[in-house]
Amino acid sequence: MKEIKQVEKLCDFCKTHFLRVHHSQKFCSIECKVKHRTVSKPQQALFNELSFLCPYNDFQLEKFVKCKDSGYHADIISESKKIIIELHGDYWHCNPNKYESDFFHHKKKKTAKEIWEFDNLRKKQLEELGYNVFVVWASDYSKTQNKVLDDLKNNVLGYK
Repeated sequence: MKEIKQVEKLCDFCKTHFLRVHHSQKFCSIECKVKHRTVSKPQQALFNELSFLCPYNDFQLEKFVKCKDSGYHADIISESKKIIIELHGDYWHCNPNKYESDFFHHKKKKTAKEIWEFDNLRKKQLEELGYNVFVVWASDYSKTQNKVLDDLKNNVLGYK
């Protein structure tokens, strides 16, 4: 069995020294990873647009929502309206319009079907907490941004 070589590294985010176990390990701890979550450019753009179009909502980015024995980070959330908007990247969530169910996602080490099942479970658990969860595919947002914004504004957020 191959021995794992630990290497001392400086955390890119909090500047703490830690022993890196895996070559791709970027964070010194789970707490650091949660604290320094990254927001994608499309996610930030959608958040900015929604905040501009609907200024009286309490939108937040990457808010942790506790569910049963685990929890999830909601991409965009309005606590007062109990709305969560998830911006799914086509690659990371295996957009069914682009990937077959047996596609193997090498980064996640899962098939597209397994990723869809996890996403559906997550959505179901958030809905059980009383949230309305809406999924926007990144490719739809980039191609038809105005339509997506109008749909969210009119049908989800109740603005006409």
